[in-house]
Amino acid sequence: MTKKCLWLAIGVVALCAGCAVQTQPQGKPSAEQPTSSEAVPTKQVAAEARAPKEQWFRGGTLHNSTIGQWRRATYENKVATASDWLAATKWDGHLNSPSDFDRLKVKSQRLANGVDESILGLEGSDSLQINEIAASLITLSNDLGP
Repeated sequence: MTKKCLWLAIGVVALCAGCAVQTQPQGKPSAEQPTSSEAVPTKQVAAEARAPKEQWFRGGTLHNSTIGQWRRATYENKVATASDWLAATKWDGHLNSPSDFDRLKVKSQRLANGVDESILGLEGSDSLQINEIAASLITLSNDLGP
């Protein structure tokens, strides 16, 4: 079995199990705040006019990170990154109201938890890209869309 097939299998199992995973309650605000020089995805900017006051989806910086970086990141950063991945894929064109953002938040938490579950016990894999795992979960899931 190749590494990609192994990741895919792990992701499917984690996503199936992740559907029952509880979302982490909102904790303290993240100490990581985006600087004004950091780029914000275009689709996110366009949707901000319809976004809720609480901007939980801002500040995701893990798009091209490694598993090790993902493991060390805050939960808020993971959820914000997951929301960017979902907004660019399954949620593309579906963020039209504050209630859409509420639903996206739940799906983003589910994806972040699924990624966390997928990488449990993968010792020595900290240099692998996290976006490949997330892409597998997004592609194979039927419950992360609108």
